[in-house]
Formats: sequence, structure tokens, C-alpha cells
Amino acid sequence: MRSSLLILGLTLAIAAACAPADGTGTAAPSTAPAANVSACAAPMPGTSAAPEDVLDATKALMGALDDDQRSALAGPGLSLHSLGAVQRAAVLGVLKAGLSDRDYRQLADAGIDGYRVRVLGTPSAGGAWTVQVGGAGGVLDFTVSEGIVTTSCYGAAGWSS
Repeated sequence: MRSSLLILGLTLAIAAACAPADGTGTAAPSTAPAANVSACAAPMPGTSAAPEDVLDATKALMGALDDDQRSALAGPGLSLHSLGAVQRAAVLGVLKAGLSDRDYRQLADAGIDGYRVRVLGTPSAGGAWTVQVGGAGGVLDFTVSEGIVTTSCYGAAGWSS
């Protein structure tokens, strides 16, 4: 029962984080594969996230990990449950950098220990790269490219590996 409530809370938190800012409740069209998308799939170009903040937070996360963990971060990802307090705080720092205060609080309050984090590409000011935080309740992506952070949400099909 507790795990069902946790998954529901996480799904709602991610859906809220992916809701359009205009309050219409209508998600933007998604370019993600249909098999992995729910109603919360909403790429949000032009979010208020500053790319340098997401980059700094991602580099702080990578600096908090050992070599094996950094390798896993670039591959299958790391279970947040397996991370120490400082490392989990670094993951929350990435979420805080990429989300509004309200959405960050809602997601952090829901708890994300059962989720995984991974980084696709090499975080840099000039390149394109993505941080993913996700699990059974959904996946939240922060993609940084050309000085813009795009946040995408993929719903309950989630990410399991």
C-alpha cells in the first residue's frame, strides 16, 4: 500500500512539474516515443531554468561520485537509494536548478529514493546533454543545448533498468 501511494505521489509530482505554465492543462506535443509517453509528456522549451545553474549542479553531482558511480551515471544510471546523503543532496541540487521552487518542493516532498539518475552526453556550456531522473512513476529530463534548458516529462511507463 505504501509503495502504491509513493508511486502515485511521484507520478502526480512529475505531472505537476511538467504541466504548462499557462495553466491550461494541455500538454505540448511530444516528440518522445509513444510507447513511453503519458498525458504528462510536455517538452517545455524556454523554461526559467538557467543552463549554467543546471550545468553547475550536474558537475557538483559528478564531483560527489566515485569513478565507478560516474561510469554508471553515464550508463544505466544510479539508484538514488544506493547513494549517500551528500550524493542524494547533489541529485536534489540538479532538480532544484531545473525546476521552479514550487515544482521542486512538490517532487522532493514526494520522495525519489526509488528513482535513478543518469547523464547522457558530456555536461558542458557548449554541448548538448541531458540529465534524467526517473523510475516507475515517470522520467524527468533536463536537456541543455545552445544555452536553453528544455524540461521533458515521460509518464507512468517510466524508466526501469
